[in-house]
Amino acid sequence: MYLRNIKIKNYGSIKDINYSLPFNSEGNPIPLILIGKNGTGKTLILSNILHSLIEIKRKFYNKLSDVSDNNYYRLATTEYIKLNENYSYIKTEFDNNVYNLELLTNNYEEFLKNYDPSIIADVNIDDEKFKTEGFFYNLIKPIDNIFKNNIYLYFPVDRFYIPTWENTGNEKLLFVVNSNNLIGQDKFGIVQYNLLDNLEEWILDVIIDKMLYEDRSFIQNINGSLIIQKAFLGKNQNIQTHINSILSKLFACEKYKSIRIGIPQKEYRKIIIIGTKNDGTEEDLVPRFSNLSSGEIMVLGIFSSIIKAYDKITATEFNISEISGIVMIDEIDIHLHSDLLKDVLPEIIKMFPKIQFIITSHSPFFLLGMKEKCENNCEFLALPNGVILDNIEEFEEIKKCYSIVDKNYDDMLRTLDNYEKQIKDLSKPLIITEGKTDWKHLKHALSIMKNSGQYTNLDINFLEYEFEFSDSKLETLLINLSKVPNQNKIIGIFDSDSNIGSKYENIKDFGNNVYGYCIKDTQGYNCGISIELLYKRDDLTISDKEGRRIYLTDEFKELSHQLKTNSNIVCNNKTLVDAVKRNIIKIIDSDVFDDEEHSLALSKNQFAEYIYNNEDNFSKVSIDGFKDIFSIIEQIINDN
Repeated sequence: MYLRNIKIKNYGSIKDINYSLPFNSEGNPIPLILIGKNGTGKTLILSNILHSLIEIKRKFYNKLSDVSDNNYYRLATTEYIKLNENYSYIKTEFDNNVYNLELLTNNYEEFLKNYDPSIIADVNIDDEKFKTEGFFYNLIKPIDNIFKNNIYLYFPVDRFYIPTWENTGNEKLLFVVNSNNLIGQDKFGIVQYNLLDNLEEWILDVIIDKMLYEDRSFIQNINGSLIIQKAFLGKNQNIQTHINSILSKLFACEKYKSIRIGIPQKEYRKIIIIGTKNDGTEEDLVPRFSNLSSGEIMVLGIFSSIIKAYDKITATEFNISEISGIVMIDEIDIHLHSDLLKDVLPEIIKMFPKIQFIITSHSPFFLLGMKEKCENNCEFLALPNGVILDNIEEFEEIKKCYSIVDKNYDDMLRTLDNYEKQIKDLSKPLIITEGKTDWKHLKHALSIMKNSGQYTNLDINFLEYEFEFSDSKLETLLINLSKVPNQNKIIGIFDSDSNIGSKYENIKDFGNNVYGYCIKDTQGYNCGISIELLYKRDDLTISDKEGRRIYLTDEFKELSHQLKTNSNIVCNNKTLVDAVKRNIIKIIDSDVFDDEEHSLALSKNQFAEYIYNNEDNFSKVSIDGFKDIFSIIEQIINDN
């Protein structure tokens, strides 16, 4: 059962909407994105759809996971009647003439004088409760229990306030686990909270059930040798494959040919995420679920919950493209990086073609990503007026984003103009780094090596700049430079501690003498690195005359953030929390203080300046860790 139409009059900020939801030529629902400023009615619309579904569900179950006893999830209140209006009207219509209708008025007599005749077809205006209390309600339920074969989920936003439509008298049963399949009690709530805790337990059950009941291993004679071939066939193997497909999009990287969930061989039994490299070897990407970023949790949690909900209502194998129902996601862009919003989320949404997604968003990146990935199979409804935006670029939030991006890009281009002649009239290969300090480290290291007789034939220039230039901007610059012929080679050098940089673990030939490559860990940190981590730890933590130095995240305690060797020194840098979650090592160059609140951290920029200018103790740092980069640069230059 799908939602077919929403009709709203004088409700909150909405004056008059009569909107029919879109479907494609195959009869599948098209994702609907509700857009608009805060307070334009996006969440109110979701709340009414949710309320309708819960009340329909109440008709089939005498005990619900989302509400306690006879309470409502959402309260009807005259507070939402639009200012200067006498009544509000809401009708949510589903398949087969199923609908939920609510009409409220402040004054029954005034309502009779000026109501819109188009709203009373299904209203009994002589209803006694409507006359005395100003409230008319009518629900037409489906004949069959739609919840047995379809999923209906709502993913709310974590808020620091309680909306007035939510009934605070309802004791929400957030963590109910229904293991007994009691008659009259639903198995799975519509409203989804605490995704991570419930999700990990379910995935563990899926893997264990697969191992116990779906093992179809057999012995095969291969060239005279008996070989055990491992195979798993069944619903749980099928579910695990679907989750791995989501993970592969979420953690997509050229470094890995596939991503999967697994259970480590350790004393505890927790879910981890494993990446299979192109050479077939594996490594742990995320050692435990709690190490996932909030954005990764959100994406994995929402879409795995859809699979989990369908797992509860079907006993057979299934393809996620067959799952049908309604999924509402409020402010899908919360906690998400632009790459996830623009590229990953739309691709995952497309994996569920029979789900009717109703989503609210403020993010220009998500909206443009949906427009690009889904083409005409997506619709944008601008509130409060209910206008369908075919040209999403006209949405106000995107216009603002464009103006900011355009200004920043123009500023960058004006700075790059100073180097235009250097790029166009290259007389030797050019090295472009992603950070304003990276070229200083490389240029200094190469100078030292040449003085010792190494890489003496490596004749290159560095693009020397002092403005901010991120990995994404470097990637864009290389792509644009590759569109025209270049006489000499241009090589972009990325850090390897980001999704963009790590894509270039192997040399990337962009075409027209343009290449990309990322630095490798040479000091045993066993993670992606920024360029500073090419120095030995002892050299990296040299102090300047004022006692300031670079710190590493693994020097601090996980919970107290105190320096392990001196508890009077504390780190307040957010980088530390992120690094601990991801089990990686990062540079800390700010927000480190002693017990007298003196700042002890040395900035990356000052650290680079000290080394570049051979100042004091920094003149003798070892540059052995940089040899790999120059060997690769030499290889690219000499390769015809």
